[in-house]
Amino acid sequence: MYKNKILYVLIIISICISSTFALQKNAIFYNKQGWDYLAKEDYRNAIFSFKNAIQKNAFYKDALLGLAKAYNNIGAYNESYDLYKRVLKIESQSSQAYIGIGSNLI
Repeated sequence: MYKNKILYVLIIISICISSTFALQKNAIFYNKQGWDYLAKEDYRNAIFSFKNAIQKNAFYKDALLGLAKAYNNIGAYNESYDLYKRVLKIESQSSQAYIGIGSNLI
């Protein structure tokens, strides 16, 4: 009986851990996809992919930077600025965020 309870707890723990890794993998997938679209100057799809990555992990710095860059490229400077500020809340010394804010001001 005791062994069954331990086995049950271990199964639940492994399911929780697997779910966490699956969410992270999806965020990584969408982020990579967003950067691929950005390189092709397909800003609409890049924005969609970066938003999906951020939906999976709201603190995913690379996806926030990618989304900010995509918004900057379509002239949505306020949205871009807000995203760069979010990055600075995550990493206060992010040179990419400071450069992005500067490019918005030019």
